[in-house]
Amino acid sequence: MHFVFKFLVFMVLVAGLNRTAFSQNQTHLPDLRGCGQSCSSNNFDIQDVFLSDQFGTPITTDLLTCESGEEQIVYITFEYSTNSNSAANNGRLFADLVVGEDEQFLNYYFGTIASAKDTVRKLTLSQFPMTWVCGEVVLLKDPTLAWTTSAGNDLSEDYECGDYPNAQCQKQTTIVVEAPLAVQFEHEAACLDKGTSTVSFESTTNGGKEPYTYKWEFTNATYTTALVANPVVEFSESGTAKLTVTDANNTQNTYEKVINIPVAYEITAISTEQTDEENPDGTIVLEMDPAGDYTFDWSGPNGFSSDQKDLIGLEGGIYEVWVTDAFGCSQWMEVEVDLAAALPVKWGPLQGEPIPGSGVNIQWVTYKEVQTSHFEIERSLNPREGFDNIGSIMGSGWSNNATEYSFTDTNLPQNINLGWLYYRIKEVSFIGEVMYSDLIRVQIHQTASPSKSWKLFPNPYESDLLWLQGYGDNAYEESVQVTVISPHKQVEMEAKIVEGKASIGSLLEGYSKGVYIVRVCSGGNCEQMKLIKH
Repeated sequence: MHFVFKFLVFMVLVAGLNRTAFSQNQTHLPDLRGCGQSCSSNNFDIQDVFLSDQFGTPITTDLLTCESGEEQIVYITFEYSTNSNSAANNGRLFADLVVGEDEQFLNYYFGTIASAKDTVRKLTLSQFPMTWVCGEVVLLKDPTLAWTTSAGNDLSEDYECGDYPNAQCQKQTTIVVEAPLAVQFEHEAACLDKGTSTVSFESTTNGGKEPYTYKWEFTNATYTTALVANPVVEFSESGTAKLTVTDANNTQNTYEKVINIPVAYEITAISTEQTDEENPDGTIVLEMDPAGDYTFDWSGPNGFSSDQKDLIGLEGGIYEVWVTDAFGCSQWMEVEVDLAAALPVKWGPLQGEPIPGSGVNIQWVTYKEVQTSHFEIERSLNPREGFDNIGSIMGSGWSNNATEYSFTDTNLPQNINLGWLYYRIKEVSFIGEVMYSDLIRVQIHQTASPSKSWKLFPNPYESDLLWLQGYGDNAYEESVQVTVISPHKQVEMEAKIVEGKASIGSLLEGYSKGVYIVRVCSGGNCEQMKLIKH
């Protein structure tokens, strides 16, 4: 939210009927902070700086809290004391005034600044109203106060660097202007993993008086409450988050909003072939389930690119698209636009199914084959980085009947645990020509590779006995760093490995029933696992 400064012009009577008009905030005059002055004085002691009305009454007098986003007209007031009995003349405040994300130069002319040796006084920028939005932080960066001891030289309209002596100039550190307690937070939802989204929260609460205490309440999440400023919580579906903050003055305010998380979506592509060689007329239509706000990044033959959902006027070839939802979660798909000609193979259905403990079974059908030598099965973790040939099967040569094929991928990549594998079939003819099937992806649920894996057991667990088992090379580690992560606290320990395992039950002492994240780090590699405590 941007803020608006309103500059007022007022009249000063001098020498009878003579009148001189000037702006109270004189940004066109020199900034004394750039004059090289040492500003050696320490005459003023700033007691407090706060948002107020035009008369210096703090807005927190009637408004201890405010609702984020609300606007109101406010002023800035200083409470100060002095070590001198004399008033200061030609008083000026220089600062970079920051409100939210906006910043501007401030050169405010006070004129006479009364002595405050015996009592604390107020000094209000009464001719400088600004529209302030609740939740915006107000700063006075590099504030500098300058004055003269004599009123004989009127510097209200113009001056030079030397007109303000070093002895009548005082610097301050950056000042945070006090404001009502505004409770607010930001959040970011990660893409789905095993049906849940990890949501990271960050409190951006300001105002009131620090330190703050926090209380979060969640719906549809693995944890219903949290007591830290920036919790990380898993949501099983869209829900709500409510933050209540209490400041050091026991003032309390609450902010609540709906937390939307990504949903699984499916992409179906329907293509029509190119029938006109001179005027390509192939098409691709995407169907999204569910419908929503998606972006599309297409690439294809001869440098083709597009950001449209559906494509027309296409020449034959392979087209690739990255589809991204409103949360930044992406899926990749490959679509082929055929040429209306005698194709070497007519593809039927292609599907893949994970087989627990065995790998992935790939099945496909051809309805026609012309000079088919063999099929090569290709696999990728990321289609943009290319495919690997993982096996081959002989083709039928010539066939006008439906032919079924099957191949089992038993050598899956290590440490895939949970993720996607992409498969396609490459048809190779007797004369070396090739043709590709559509692309499919298969979600993998498999135990981690024994050479690089850890396992918690029992899981779920309910007694004090909890073990961490290392496999392969990890079984020979002398020790590992184990961390238990929850919204309320984070505890870690160095666990000793004896005969390939370590007892870590003591790490969860005092934890209540629930789902926790356990992170195991060794040799520069870290692995995270979910642990259920009954």
